Amino acid sequence: MKTIVCDCGTGFMKCGFAENEAPIVFSTAVGRPVVTRRDVFRSENIQLKAVYVGDEIEEIAAHTAVDITHPIENGVVRDWEGMRLVWEYTFYTRLGLEDLSECQIMLTEAPQNPTANRERMCREMFEHFGFKRVYFVLQGILGLYSCGLQTGVVVDSGDGVTHIVPIFDGYASRPTIRRLDIAGRDVTRQLAKLLCGRGYAFRTDQSLGKARRLKEKHCYVSQDYQTDTKLAKETTVLVCRDGGVMLDYERFAAPEILFSPEKFGKESSGLPAALFSAIQDSGIDMRRELYGNIVLCGGTTMMQGFSERLEKELALLCGKLRGGPGTAKEFGIRVRSPRERSSSVYIGGTVLAGVISEIESAWVTDGEWRRDGAQALSKFQS
Repeated sequence: MKTIVCDCGTGFMKCGFAENEAPIVFSTAVGRPVVTRRDVFRSENIQLKAVYVGDEIEEIAAHTAVDITHPIENGVVRDWEGMRLVWEYTFYTRLGLEDLSECQIMLTEAPQNPTANRERMCREMFEHFGFKRVYFVLQGILGLYSCGLQTGVVVDSGDGVTHIVPIFDGYASRPTIRRLDIAGRDVTRQLAKLLCGRGYAFRTDQSLGKARRLKEKHCYVSQDYQTDTKLAKETTVLVCRDGGVMLDYERFAAPEILFSPEKFGKESSGLPAALFSAIQDSGIDMRRELYGNIVLCGGTTMMQGFSERLEKELALLCGKLRGGPGTAKEFGIRVRSPRERSSSVYIGGTVLAGVISEIESAWVTDGEWRRDGAQALSKFQS
């Protein structure tokens, strides 16, 4: 029986067969062409479709404007019709499958995923796609498994949402989980806003895609925002040029929204404060182990300087609590930054699938779904 691991993120889908360590990655997006002149497509011999998904969008966007929607918002599916199109593209086009009746699928989910959301996903897998078995697991737990750990705190920052998940012996501590609706897409939008202020046009879906690529290539996290900002104002050095866009202080100003959202009018804790709160609210006998096993995962954590800034800010907060300054080493703080952390959740899924793929009782089967319906999902950690 084939086992599929499917990590459905707000911005990107990462999927593949459990035996494949590297996932197939494409945007979790649906595009509908805004056609004004069909004769142009006839002259270029392009067979226009009503809907495009994932990588197909970029290809058609070179010929016409495209109305792009994202079925997942802040880690939760909001558009089920669009999500079904994404899954169809995943299973039939990218994975090349025709019959899913002899396949089982491991679906990752964000912490605090609404029960109704999980039930609907399960119904789609069984009743629309015809899978044999389904398994649900928290993304944070898989991020930890990818590092070979059972206990630690995962900082998972993707495109649409950031979660901080303390985990003990493989089980997430629900009361101490922190959710921030600030993530990679906010950095992208902030970069676009800053560039618009200098006369560049970044207002369409396609131009936001360009802003995202600029972010991934050039943005970094400042270790001292005030000093870097002061230096940028006092100098006129051109930092870099990319595709006709000149980038200067925007490279470090946009990512600052993750650490100091209040500077940008956001009523939210920054990452360091939320992480500190999650650890301090954990049992006193667990805190030392959590501070020593902070694991980063998700594409947003790939930015240069991210782990160093997080470690530094956390040490400052610990110093305030303990009544004196100290270094991360003195406080036992260790932030792990796996090289493949943008795909850590998927990698952890392949590790877990290798353990449970043949254990039928670990999965919800199609028979259990027909017999018990949503009650069959009670076997998974909620």
